[in-house]
Amino acid sequence: MSDPVDQDPRELEAIRQLKARYFRSVDTKDWAGVRSVFVAEAVISVECPSDPDALLRLRERYRDGARVPGPGEEAAALTGTDAWVSTISRALAEVRTVHHGHMPEIELTSGTTATGIWAMDDRVEWSSSGRREGACGSGHYFEDYVKGDDGWRISTMRLVYRTLEALPPEPLPPVAAAVEWGG
Repeated sequence: MSDPVDQDPRELEAIRQLKARYFRSVDTKDWAGVRSVFVAEAVISVECPSDPDALLRLRERYRDGARVPGPGEEAAALTGTDAWVSTISRALAEVRTVHHGHMPEIELTSGTTATGIWAMDDRVEWSSSGRREGACGSGHYFEDYVKGDDGWRISTMRLVYRTLEALPPEPLPPVAAAVEWGG
């Protein structure tokens, strides 16, 4: 039996900060920031539940070859941070997002590796013909991390939505209709 790995609180906090940077970078469309939290050959996948309306709307948003998986399907994993950033930067170009990650279960598995599970909620909204549309989801991220000379990075990220619900379309408030929704 091997010795247990020391669960150094400084290392656990560094991983929490890494994930916080990911969420903030996605929501602010800081694609260099998103890229910086992953190893170059990260493996990333997303699995969605069975709300047909939400899936149809998300599929419309993920145009240009990006694919949102169907009910109970896991998307083919993307390999490489550049592929992930290219996909989400196109999909989120004209939408507003808010991502929250909470209740992390992080375990250091060696001095340079760790695993994590994060509960998550997100909200994606866009404007279409003067109406606000979107979806809200919740689920879990399952991740692996590696520590290199430049600190902790995500090496695998699997997002499993437990719920994904379409927001009912509604007219934009007059002020919001005049504001660009892309940023």
